[in-house]
Amino acid sequence: KGCHFIAHGIGWGAWQRNPSNWQNLIAESSPLCSYGEQMGIIELYTQSLPDGKLTKEDVPELCGPNPKADCNHAVGHMMLLEARNSLDKAIDLCSGLKGEKQNYICLSGMFMERFIASNLADHGIVPKSYKGNWPGRLPSDEKLCRLFTGKQAAACWREMSHPALYYFNQSPKKIFDFCNTAQSYEAAKECKLHSLPELMTAYNSNISDLKEACALENQSDPAFEKECYISLVGIKTVLNGPNSKAISEYCNSLRPDLVASCFDREKRVLSAYYANNDFTDGID
Repeated sequence: KGCHFIAHGIGWGAWQRNPSNWQNLIAESSPLCSYGEQMGIIELYTQSLPDGKLTKEDVPELCGPNPKADCNHAVGHMMLLEARNSLDKAIDLCSGLKGEKQNYICLSGMFMERFIASNLADHGIVPKSYKGNWPGRLPSDEKLCRLFTGKQAAACWREMSHPALYYFNQSPKKIFDFCNTAQSYEAAKECKLHSLPELMTAYNSNISDLKEACALENQSDPAFEKECYISLVGIKTVLNGPNSKAISEYCNSLRPDLVASCFDREKRVLSAYYANNDFTDGID
């Protein structure tokens, strides 16, 4: 059946072994295989509900009152699956999360699933060919993102960074220029920031080389330029583990007005890293 459905089975087994601990099981599950483990747990939890289906009142219970890392991002993927690819229904389900941040995280997962469609295809809701051509669907998905406003637009453009990376052949300039056409500053910033983890991978985790990508915005968006430099510290640590020497050399290579902020981010990231890796810095 493939990685995703094997991970579903792991989730089913985790639920059956300890159904009373289902919230912790969801929060602690691996995100690998397109969140299959979380989805397996949520599936059996859903079947245990009185009507056998989720309502938006149930959604806050999935990751609990204090969600770990991006737990509700996985929930967002599941909500679009639960809604059979209906954005309106999935947005309504995510609205059960009243906190602004967690609601946004859920929306980001929902839009990522819409664009990547790995779970939708694996579950037969869209054709397999749909999943294989997600970079090629960027023009139509761009039109979709332009229909939204506020945090929904920001969440949509955030996840547009995934197809944009391949549509524009991993070119930071072309990706940033595309993101900057978004209908709001917040949406453009989210799109650019969320492209950085995959650009880091494309640059073979060479944080110093990727620094040049941040400098592309020094005239048009100096606020983003600064945030870009500092964000790279967290992304580097998430992807490659702690490397104080490499990050210290990077921080010391920045402009004098950015050095303190860079080291402050390094300190916070390392603290989170050694506290059971309970952080993602926006990787999903």
